[in-house]
Amino acid sequence: NAIDGRHQWVIAALPSPRWAMKCFPDLTEEEAMRILGSLGKAEKRPSLDVAVGDTVRITSGGFEDYTAKVTEIDEEKGRLKVLVGETPVDLDFGQAERV
Repeated sequence: NAIDGRHQWVIAALPSPRWAMKCFPDLTEEEAMRILGSLGKAEKRPSLDVAVGDTVRITSGGFEDYTAKVTEIDEEKGRLKVLVGETPVDLDFGQAERV
């Protein structure tokens, strides 16, 4: 498709397939992964082995080193919602570890 040739250098400069899809709305995630993969830049999706109700330790950000209780998990986006005391916090999987 036209995105491969004309815009491949732009996609290669972006940090992830999600950014590529924001910049090029017609681009599917599969196409973005294929283009980035062909350039050796495929994004490895983080995973986190937790369930709702589990306790995690926050590893980066404003609540670093706090423990929190998982309230929601979004596997597709690689995000989770936790409670630090009474405060809801939205995190990437890479910002938490299971306790």
